[in-house]
Amino acid sequence: MEGTALIEAIKMAGTEPLEIRTDSEFWINVVTKWAPAWKKRGWKKREGEIKNLDLVKVLYELYTTHNVKLVWVKGHAGEELNELADRAANEARKAL
Repeated sequence: MEGTALIEAIKMAGTEPLEIRTDSEFWINVVTKWAPAWKKRGWKKREGEIKNLDLVKVLYELYTTHNVKLVWVKGHAGEELNELADRAANEARKAL
C-alpha cells in the first residue's frame, strides 16, 4: 500500500515540486538506490525476483520524471502528518 500511496501522491502533484515524508525506508531505497540498478539489468535483481515489479516500475518512472524529494521520518515518533497517515490507514483497514 505504501508504494501505491507514493504513486498517487506524485500523480496528484503533477508538475509541482513535491516533498514526501515517509517512514518507509524500504520504498525510499527501492526508488533511490535499487531501481536504477534493476533497470540497468533489465529489471532483474542479482538474486531472486523483484516483488511488486509493476508498482516499482511505475513509481520509478514517476520519481525520475517529476520534481520529487523523498524524506525519511521515524514512524510512531510524533511526526504529526505521519501519525495522521497511520491513523487513516488503520481506520481504512478496519473498514474492510
